[in-house]
Amino acid sequence: MITSFLFVGLGGFIGSIIRYAVAQWSKSFSNLYIPIATLTVNSIGSLLLGVFIHTSLINPNIYSFFGIGLCGSLTTFSTFIWETLDLLLNKELKKAVVYTVVQVVICFIFVAIGYHLQF
Repeated sequence: MITSFLFVGLGGFIGSIIRYAVAQWSKSFSNLYIPIATLTVNSIGSLLLGVFIHTSLINPNIYSFFGIGLCGSLTTFSTFIWETLDLLLNKELKKAVVYTVVQVVICFIFVAIGYHLQF
């Protein structure tokens, strides 16, 4: 049991650092139509989660590290919701709708692709 906590914690540590790095990188794209950092980390996290769901059948520690730890700290639903609300509060309904649809559709597609990848 303690091993699972260590795998989750280590994955979370790495995922949060990657998320921070992507947020810093995305500042150079601040003029884009929708927030790119959250879309990027959620897309990558969805793809990885799809991949690691399969591999967790072989080794549960892989899912603890990658699925729960890394993907859990890399992706962010709360930031996605806040960014959408912020667009709505700034009366940017079209951007909020586009952002929501793009976020959900891309992440769904990426998790499905990841799930069907076989290594």
